[in-house]
Amino acid sequence: MAIEHGKLIVLEGLDGAGKGTIVAALREHFKNRKDFLFTHEPGGTPLGEDVRKILLDKRYSKMHVKTDILLHFAYRPEHYKNIIWPALEKGINVVMDRCDISTFAFEVYGRNRADLFNETMRLCAWVRDLPDDYIKSGQHIFDKIIFLDLDPEISLSRITKSRGVSSLDRYEVQGFDFHKRVYSGYHELREDKLFGPWSVVNANQKPEDVAKQVIGIVESTIKSRAL
Repeated sequence: MAIEHGKLIVLEGLDGAGKGTIVAALREHFKNRKDFLFTHEPGGTPLGEDVRKILLDKRYSKMHVKTDILLHFAYRPEHYKNIIWPALEKGINVVMDRCDISTFAFEVYGRNRADLFNETMRLCAWVRDLPDDYIKSGQHIFDKIIFLDLDPEISLSRITKSRGVSSLDRYEVQGFDFHKRVYSGYHELREDKLFGPWSVVNANQKPEDVAKQVIGIVESTIKSRAL
């Protein structure tokens, strides 16, 4: 009997939306199952973790946007080919904390560089050995995208209160206008139905209520037939 392909699920949202809390809740809920793998971007491999340190380092606050984008895609082939795809092929469901969608939201939209949209989309396809127009044609990469929806003003207030300004990373220290553009970018990607089916969860609720909704979405996704 052939092994059913695992599901690829991603959590997305602004900093402060509670992704870390939700991932912890998912790990706890599915802790007795062997068919779950949790990973994150930037990161996911030793190389990815080293790149992550650079990307989050405030010393590089003036990094050129093209360098920023290319660094994000530099580690992704290894992440997918060595970690994610082998797991999916074994029937393991992979839950990601961020993915390429964040690159669009933060680098393309957040930095007001819509002129780089098509090039970035081609990179998404290129690292996966897909045709250039694969994603824009409506093809899915993810089986479910769960967007934790939180107003940027609230998200900035949360991260500043929890960690203090001095502990914020290179993205978090950006001004309100940046985070507002990131937020709008997420919704534009969702409205265009790019990368796969989206589910939106109001993140301005009690963490346990958000977690309950996300767990329900994940359970529903892994029970559905493969796309």
